[in-house]
Amino acid sequence: MNDICRKCGNYNPIRESCQLEHPMETVISTCSGYTRYLNLLSPTKLSTKVVLTVVTRRGIERAIPAYPELDLTSKANSSGEVDRVYTFQGQRELIHEYGVKFASDIVSAKGIHLHILQKELNETGNLDKIRIYLEEKQKKQKSKGLYWMSESPIEVWT
Repeated sequence: MNDICRKCGNYNPIRESCQLEHPMETVISTCSGYTRYLNLLSPTKLSTKVVLTVVTRRGIERAIPAYPELDLTSKANSSGEVDRVYTFQGQRELIHEYGVKFASDIVSAKGIHLHILQKELNETGNLDKIRIYLEEKQKKQKSKGLYWMSESPIEVWT
């Protein structure tokens, strides 16, 4: 894949393809639809000032809240990195990976709601990702049932 294509606004990082259906090997000088994707940040710019960022399939991007009422500054760590569930870009990826139903479960566990676009309403997700998510969820529920300490004293063997 052409590294320049990743910086284009027409690049779809979820599908890893050009939305204009250009081949990914197109040279920038011959591409008729190249537009710079402004939310993608270069690693060198990150060292000069603290910017709220999110790691996506495209790379390191400027974090955009999933919906206007969401305050990302309270969700960021000391480096300015935000978990993808809180961002517009991250929620797009979650819906693609897990489908609307499971993405909604993941996001609601963080105490926010899932912002679904019209074109994503029927998204079913990746079956392998969903299977892994359900297995991990089941493991967590089973581990809650284990008791590591007793409520009453244990008789000592002598």
